[in-house]
Amino acid sequence: MGTEIFEVAAIAMGSGDLLSVTDFDLTLSTNVKQISTLRQKGVGTFKGEETCVVTFNAKIGENGEEADWIALVKQRQFKALRVKVPNRTMTINGEYGEVKIASTLDDAIVYSLSFSGHMDD
Repeated sequence: MGTEIFEVAAIAMGSGDLLSVTDFDLTLSTNVKQISTLRQKGVGTFKGEETCVVTFNAKIGENGEEADWIALVKQRQFKALRVKVPNRTMTINGEYGEVKIASTLDDAIVYSLSFSGHMDD
């Protein structure tokens, strides 16, 4: 039995190059809710709108940030984000909704970004 190789995931914005991210999290939700009546509990479900949220962190190198993240959030530009994991590439169309900047005394400056939208089939 050979050694299994674990590939890394990648994120790209639009049709451009891969983004240098340190980690990411993708959440896909159908927002399903359970329906109950006065007589009976759990009689069915209500299917809500499908939403997809991608959050990721990126370190800022000495040459500056890869994209103007603050402008992307402030201008509410509609973008396509591609997330690639082994055997699957997911495209999420939406916009950046939140950016956080953090810095510690002994580490790099880190941007944390949140992207919300709809995942293509």
